[in-house]
Amino acid sequence: MEEQEIFIEAIENLKDFAKLNGGVVTKQDIMDNFGGVQLEEGQLQLVYGYLQNNHIKISDVEITENVFEQINSKSIDALVETEEIDSNKDNIQKEIDEENDKKIVALYMEDLKLIEINSEKEERLLKLALEGDKKAEDQLIEIYLIKIVDWIEPFRNKGVPSADLIQEGNLILLTQVKEKDNLTVDEWNTQFEKILRGKIEAVCNSFIEEQKDSYIVSKKVLNKVNAVNDCVIKLSKELDRKVTIEEVAEYMGISDEAVKEAIDFSSNKIEDIVI
Repeated sequence: MEEQEIFIEAIENLKDFAKLNGGVVTKQDIMDNFGGVQLEEGQLQLVYGYLQNNHIKISDVEITENVFEQINSKSIDALVETEEIDSNKDNIQKEIDEENDKKIVALYMEDLKLIEINSEKEERLLKLALEGDKKAEDQLIEIYLIKIVDWIEPFRNKGVPSADLIQEGNLILLTQVKEKDNLTVDEWNTQFEKILRGKIEAVCNSFIEEQKDSYIVSKKVLNKVNAVNDCVIKLSKELDRKVTIEEVAEYMGISDEAVKEAIDFSSNKIEDIVI
């Protein structure tokens, strides 16, 4: 779970805790509720302001004057709403991708529908291909083109287009067939499919993990850029001028380097900030 999601969940849990505790919490209650998330002073002030706007008293904290007092409950409510909007967009896009995926696989299978598959024919082709019959080898490949579609089924709709998985599986098939000289007759007859399927499933898993890692990194970068950009807009409006990196860092309770990093990720498209 990303830090932003942890923060939102912790806030909601804190509200529930406060209701059970007569609308009162302590600073330690807040820190305990956020667990392993290290809150900067600025972030603490944001939490304090949010709790106050929700009529929750912090018994052992005196709220000091700073820019975070100007941020009321709408700030976090907007954050939650943004997460929900993003989630809805993701779900809609997922449905579109899945529908396109089905069409691609259906068209692919349409091209292969005339290929006949049965174990007796497959065994005969395996034997002939091992003996060097090129036509039998080509027919064998056709049979396994269909099987590959079945093998990738558990990996579909997990972030990688089926067309990519099929293509990769077909390349492995061609390579594996060419390696038949490295197998004994028994291995060719009994293990060819097992070896082939194992390699294809391993590649599918690898593709999905790579896609997942790439998505997580991209999401974190986007969240960081959006957060800095939103704060630049708010602060520049309050001060009626362009703001500095140091001012934004103090406003957000993060380091100057973190702000600079977000600006770099945005390709310097964050306006109203002095670079």
